[in-house]
Amino acid sequence: MMCEQLEVSISGYHQYVRRKDRPQGASLGPRRMSNDALLAHIKAIHTKSKQEYGWPRVWKELLLGGIPVGKERVRKLMKLHGIRAKTKRKFKATIHQRGYSPIEPLASPCPSPWLIFAMPLLVET
Repeated sequence: MMCEQLEVSISGYHQYVRRKDRPQGASLGPRRMSNDALLAHIKAIHTKSKQEYGWPRVWKELLLGGIPVGKERVRKLMKLHGIRAKTKRKFKATIHQRGYSPIEPLASPCPSPWLIFAMPLLVET
């Protein structure tokens, strides 16, 4: 009833009441504090892996380290702070250069390949 008179949604009113009950200096909630602590762990794991781990591996390392956290939270924090994995370059063969063919004809001492088979006959006589 009061919300209708003030032209405010019910959920907006309850959010206002919760904010009003909070002390002035405690504007940061416990989740925000743990985001800062979690970010320190993420940066440490990322640095330890030589910046090769993306969010899936960082998330698994956090779970192995005993820090229960959701993968989306890790992904969003890493994206927000610009923490990315180094991408490895694809191997590219450099054989194909100008003027070079990878399949060169073999240099043969005989001008004709048929002479190679005929040479033993010529040598015996």
